[in-house]
Amino acid sequence: MDILEGKCDFNDVPNEHRSYAVCLAQLARHGYDITYLPNENRSAELYLVAVRCSPATVALRWIPSEILTYDICFEGVKRSGENLQYVPEKYRDAEMCLLAVKKPGEILHLVPHEHRTLQLCKIAAFAGQKLKHVPDQFKEEVYAYVCSIYQYGILQIPANERTKEHYLLAYNNGFSIECIPEDMRPNF
Repeated sequence: MDILEGKCDFNDVPNEHRSYAVCLAQLARHGYDITYLPNENRSAELYLVAVRCSPATVALRWIPSEILTYDICFEGVKRSGENLQYVPEKYRDAEMCLLAVKKPGEILHLVPHEHRTLQLCKIAAFAGQKLKHVPDQFKEEVYAYVCSIYQYGILQIPANERTKEHYLLAYNNGFSIECIPEDMRPNF
């Protein structure tokens, strides 16, 4: 069959010809075809293949909740931290949240409060994430950390929370004096 060789579009294959093998072959090539699975072929195995083979944030949102497993969610978060938004709360454990914040994007707000530890927030800072969702008790340490490791780390801190001390750390790390507001410039 042409679909097994990738020679025709999955949309053109009638449902009666979308066998498990055909669906598996198609999803291995184009995971985003997840929405075209016939009901009788919807399984955790096929959805896992789709997640592994789809563009980063496509697949998890289309998986029925009764089929969604921890392994499928973990694979989705490995592809993109933004997939954490489609992971049920019961699967958002410390390991999955850590994996998510290591990825680019703005993920910290998706992490349950009990998993927003100092270490996790520093990892999010290191990954370049915006820091507006850092718990209050960790803000000063995380903000100082990000200013000291990246020349432009201060830009990850919400503008209304930046202090002279943050700008001084950033300046000492190469941040241009011209980019520092007049009232926040270090005194030399």
